[in-house]
Amino acid sequence: MAVFRVERNRGYTVMSNHHLRNKELSLKAKGLLSQMLSLPEDWDYTLAGLSLINKESIDAIRTAIWELEKAGYITRRQGRDERGKMTAIEYTIYEQPQPPQLDSPILENPTSAKPSLDFPTTAKPTTENPTQLNKDISRTDLPKKDQSITDLSSTDSIPILSPDPSPCGDAAAKLRKARLQVAKAMGAEPTRVFFTAGGTEADNWAIFSAMERMGKRGKHIITTAIEHHAVLHPMKRLEAMGYRVTYLQPDTLGRISVEVLEGALEKDTVLVSMMLVNNETGAVMPIREMAKVVHRKCPEAIFHTDAVQGFLKIPFQAKTLGADLISVSSHKVHGPKGVGALYISPRLKSFPAFLLGGGQESGLRSGTEAMPAICGLRSRPCRVEG
Repeated sequence: MAVFRVERNRGYTVMSNHHLRNKELSLKAKGLLSQMLSLPEDWDYTLAGLSLINKESIDAIRTAIWELEKAGYITRRQGRDERGKMTAIEYTIYEQPQPPQLDSPILENPTSAKPSLDFPTTAKPTTENPTQLNKDISRTDLPKKDQSITDLSSTDSIPILSPDPSPCGDAAAKLRKARLQVAKAMGAEPTRVFFTAGGTEADNWAIFSAMERMGKRGKHIITTAIEHHAVLHPMKRLEAMGYRVTYLQPDTLGRISVEVLEGALEKDTVLVSMMLVNNETGAVMPIREMAKVVHRKCPEAIFHTDAVQGFLKIPFQAKTLGADLISVSSHKVHGPKGVGALYISPRLKSFPAFLLGGGQESGLRSGTEAMPAICGLRSRPCRVEG
């Protein structure tokens, strides 16, 4: 078995494309090196898999690897265990050519004397079959000669770092599971939770679509002076559009009281946006009581809370919190960056779409879902809490 790993030089990235300027390399070798340098470091592939992806014969891939080794972009080292017994050959891939080693053998084209299959087929369940490429790596039932150390002239499985063709498996099923898990963590109905690209998008969607829904019913909005910029900047935009925005000031403890909010409500108040927890002071707002007051005095008004800082830290159930719209984000709970969610209460039987396109997220937020990030949110923080 052979092991490939990528050695990246500090301050030098694959975008520098040093190898593309090497006139001694063929186009196939340059393309293969670009591919291997861009691969993540936690997934395995095989020589047969590279052959299928590149639509080239195994011999062509092997020849390209030989070119790269000869040029110094790939080096090989014989691995040995504690007893000195030979183990797997270790191949290291470099972004820049390495100086030749004094004890390096003269390399010959491995395909000159041993032709192999032009292309792997799915009918043969061996290492030539790309559908078996990850299974072959861990096979223990191979004959001894197949379990011996693999060199570049062999068609046996050579694991090369490469992305999993489907890291999230069945995307539709994973998306449903993720929505169920996040909804459970929020205490919400799964059909009312919609994934976004983060808390900022969730806040913008909540604010601008709320105002679109309210139409000409009113021009007054209430928020606080200590909101995140994802709320404050949209408010400035709305002010420029002719809306009146009241910015409530916090007390000495950084809080906004229910009484202060109640005193700011007007007949034409159509939107109230109050954060659950302040991201700088940690002050917690009485959202449940605030939502009750708003809905009592202004029944048609929409109540939004930016719960990004409080999600999974301050216990709440979306069904009973009273907020019509709740924004959350993944990165604040040790999940991946670039994913969040917006809860839309059943009280809002209709709500304007924020992004138009392919109709994802029930047509309310179009755009291909970021499945790796969504799976990360589900599998880490929300799985524990849910």
